[in-house]
Amino acid sequence: MKLYWTETAIIAGFTLRRLARLTRADRVLWAVFSWDWLKKVHSVGSFFFELYGANYICAALLFMIIASAISFLVDSAKPPRLGPDGKPTDPVFSIIGGRYARIVII
Repeated sequence: MKLYWTETAIIAGFTLRRLARLTRADRVLWAVFSWDWLKKVHSVGSFFFELYGANYICAALLFMIIASAISFLVDSAKPPRLGPDGKPTDPVFSIIGGRYARIVII
């Protein structure tokens, strides 16, 4: 889970850097297509409200957190998988594989 959120933070950081380096023509296009939304944003608080509250993204994030917590609890209750030699297998593939499967589905 930490890997996913770290990856998300890195992508967000580079996206903000890319937005800061837009040419004048690109900024005009961005402003034209987001002007209605930009008129609603007047402060940091209104930015977060418009981003999360007004569009109900907070509900989606809450659902994702609940689903992840349930998945974590269900997976931690399972006994470890055993390989052909009777030793526990490495759980990294199932953890990382699940995240990448989710990214592919999205």
